[in-house]
Amino acid sequence: IFGGAMIRAILEGRKTQTRRVVGKITKGVLSRDGWRPFNPELPEDRESMAFGSPYGGAGDLLWVRETLQRFGSGTAQYAATIEGVPHRGLVPGDAVGRALWQWKLNVLSSIHMPRWASRLTLRVESVRVERLQEISEEDAQAEGVEPIFVPPLPPSPALPNGGCVLHETYLSAFARLWNSINGKKPGRAWADSPWVWVIGFSVVKP
Repeated sequence: IFGGAMIRAILEGRKTQTRRVVGKITKGVLSRDGWRPFNPELPEDRESMAFGSPYGGAGDLLWVRETLQRFGSGTAQYAATIEGVPHRGLVPGDAVGRALWQWKLNVLSSIHMPRWASRLTLRVESVRVERLQEISEEDAQAEGVEPIFVPPLPPSPALPNGGCVLHETYLSAFARLWNSINGKKPGRAWADSPWVWVIGFSVVKP
């Protein structure tokens, strides 16, 4: 499940990673001395844990859920890009093949989006676990975030980007986004640096 900004980042090829907080760790590790508790502080345990990812492993396919909304004509469209949802032969459609809206509300949350409406399929390329704050600047950029640029005073239209200057790094932009989504959940804020699944992916072309 991704928000509208991240859906657009995936479609534009800017987002190739996602991070999800690791739940309660109950997995054990088989060592020479028998089974012992999982310790994510150990690199070998992190690698072992990746095989138990709830998001699958390399080569697995994931379908993406996103918010849908009703278009004035009574058809369904993707909220992130204001594009019609193809009916795909599974639901009634209009004359140009857009799925008819079939829900009581005018907006359908991403968690309720049906499989047939999904337009994005991701192939898992890699899975690992790490502390949230271990993310690099390069990986933060791969999360699809967009740093804030500050316009100069006065504006300089003759300069690249109108003379705007970078106000934050990709890393700080990602931290800002992370806190906007997870900051109010105990133990999940950026400052808490929780253990996270790091899923690298590519888009499967239709």
